[in-house]
Amino acid sequence: MIDLNQIDEPMIADPDVNNEDLSKRYTHDTIRPISHYMAQKKVDLGFVGSCMVHKGDIKIVAQMLKI
Repeated sequence: MIDLNQIDEPMIADPDVNNEDLSKRYTHDTIRPISHYMAQKKVDLGFVGSCMVHKGDIKIVAQMLKI
């Protein structure tokens, strides 16, 4: 379980993780705090996830991206 109250900065999937399964390189399974990269990594791909019963979360993000 992740306590979201403990996260105080953006988290990004780490494509540099040495993972033989390429499908897991850009997923929530490999997240790191953005400060890990010391501003040396450009973020050009985003992942937003939610459980099925909270599809309203995805609608909120979709509205944010339309702006």
